[in-house]
Amino acid sequence: MNRAFCAVYCAYTVHSVLYSSVRCGKRKGLYNIGMHLFFYQVYSLWNPLKMKSILLFFLFFTLSLFSAEITGKVIKIADGDTITILDSNNRKYKIRLDKIDAPELRQYFGINAKNHLVSLISGKQVKVIYRKKDRYKRILGIVYLHEKEINLQMVKDGFAWHYSFYDKSPEYIEAEQKARENKSGLWIQENPVNPYKFRKNFVLKKCCFMIGEERKNF
Repeated sequence: MNRAFCAVYCAYTVHSVLYSSVRCGKRKGLYNIGMHLFFYQVYSLWNPLKMKSILLFFLFFTLSLFSAEITGKVIKIADGDTITILDSNNRKYKIRLDKIDAPELRQYFGINAKNHLVSLISGKQVKVIYRKKDRYKRILGIVYLHEKEINLQMVKDGFAWHYSFYDKSPEYIEAEQKARENKSGLWIQENPVNPYKFRKNFVLKKCCFMIGEERKNF
């Protein structure tokens, strides 16, 4: 009886989450997930002998519902971590490679990083798996060429940092560590500057320059 209840309840939950996500958007879908988890927890208190694996399966399954996929041809590479693809309907998508941070074009090795990404995927048909956009409305995604994860490859080859400020993926941490040890790509430098710090310093210098100009005019 308990197993039958769990099976029916999970089926109903998945159906309602899918329906609300399609008809009412992701926010409604997330709301339904929260509500169903609450009632499931109440049920678990009443019946402590339930199978915990059912809840774990439900969590992983529902999280996967909120990822999306785009396929298209790479038509532009702006730098070492930003590309534009064109899909079969001639729609353009600007993609920011997730989990990595390549040197800025103004930085040492910035042009090298861009050229390396060009050599990997320029003009190629790629797949992008994503869940959200960044504050600049770019899609934050993982780019795949066949089965190769390009984001990870950029870190392995030493042409991008792992964006550890936002991501803790162990495979990316390991890839950067090996690239450092092998002095691959940008790691040939004695003291490479993290792109995140470079951008902050650039903005700070720009602000100081503008303040100085205003004082001169005053």
